[in-house]
Amino acid sequence: MKPTKKPHTVRALVAAATSLPCLPREDLDYHIERAAARHGVRAKDLRHYVDHPAAHLSSGREKAKKDPVERFWEKVDRRGPDECWLWRGGVAHDGRGVIFFRGNQRFAHRVAWEIAHGRPPGQLWVTHECGNPLCVNPDHLRGPEGPEGV
Repeated sequence: MKPTKKPHTVRALVAAATSLPCLPREDLDYHIERAAARHGVRAKDLRHYVDHPAAHLSSGREKAKKDPVERFWEKVDRRGPDECWLWRGGVAHDGRGVIFFRGNQRFAHRVAWEIAHGRPPGQLWVTHECGNPLCVNPDHLRGPEGPEGV
């Protein structure tokens, strides 16, 4: 299995490649050597990047990111409106679904509540009316009500 490039190496390759002049590939060797030395990457790697730039985007950071809400719903087994919608992503030690959502690891049922109803001010308490810890159907979730819920 081919090892993937580290993100900082890819950024250095991109910076080095963008500093190269627009010349035919056969005239670029001299400039590749100098740009590689200037940006702290190997000339061999820079030559490969110039010839095959898509091969270096495997780190995921340079790829277009999906909308977090779309990514969330892709991990849900949606059924009928009255049935439990089961979470198919990561699961915490206590059986509740978890997801890395907008920069933080969150419980899936809380994210489902926020997507459906918006985030309330203060602490967010959301419980399952159905009793199923993997259910993320917004109709089965009970959110903050009054001072004890917030």
